[in-house]
Amino acid sequence: TNEELQSANEELQSTNEEAMTNKEEMQSLNEELMTLNMQYLSKTEELSHAANDIKNLLDATEIATIFLDNDLIVKRFTPPVTRIINLVASDVGRPITHFASNLRHESLAKDIQQVLDRLVSTEINIQTTVGDWYAMRILPYRTLDNYISGAVITFTDITGLKRLEEQLQENARFTETMRVAVREPVMVLNILRRIYYCNHAFATLVGSTTGKLTGMPLELLNSGAWLHHPLLDQLARLFDTNDPTTDAFDTLPFDLDLPDHGRTRLHLYGRRLQHDGKPTDRVLIGVTEVGAVG
Repeated sequence: TNEELQSANEELQSTNEEAMTNKEEMQSLNEELMTLNMQYLSKTEELSHAANDIKNLLDATEIATIFLDNDLIVKRFTPPVTRIINLVASDVGRPITHFASNLRHESLAKDIQQVLDRLVSTEINIQTTVGDWYAMRILPYRTLDNYISGAVITFTDITGLKRLEEQLQENARFTETMRVAVREPVMVLNILRRIYYCNHAFATLVGSTTGKLTGMPLELLNSGAWLHHPLLDQLARLFDTNDPTTDAFDTLPFDLDLPDHGRTRLHLYGRRLQHDGKPTDRVLIGVTEVGAVG
């Protein structure tokens, strides 16, 4: 019995040693798991910071953006999208084709599918039903390993640019109307004494066209005949914006040879042009009388 007890004791000791070994292994595994857990926590924190940075970046740009998967399912969108397409947070996971938009564009889904099929981005300027303009751009959504995982749609507000473009076009039409309608010959010179603007009456007077005269230096106009010292003195005064008392001159006689008039006497006047009450670097020269030299 004693021998059996001693054998059992040895087995228990062996089992205890195995248990101690297992305990050490478990402690080692636990330490490894703790290390992995800390790494995962660190990665999670980095991903959380990255997600916050991306969210704040998208919010700061105020660009309406929609992320879709390959089946045109909405994965994510930025708040400004709600001004264009009727989306709410609970709409994530639904097809983009299920939602009405304020765009005057009927082929949005077709354009998205075309980008996914051809993997080539597209851009188009479209207007909403309330009159706003957006530059819509559709691009393939590429993962880090260059896998196409859907599409990204961005809407950039260009309403201000469109209105400015319309205003510039209106100004151009108005300027062209003024070129034809104003019968008194006038031209505008910039500070380099180049012709910034002239109307048809002035171009006809000097025997040229408005297209040829625009940008021409005053020295080349009528082969340098306009380099008239009294006129140059008056121009120097008008271009001197430090002297607010001299912003105009009147009835300056000027004789020169014109193609269809021969030796002609012109009576000139000049005005320093202003914008918002401030002097500019442009001067208007007008002709009040045209007559033969007696």
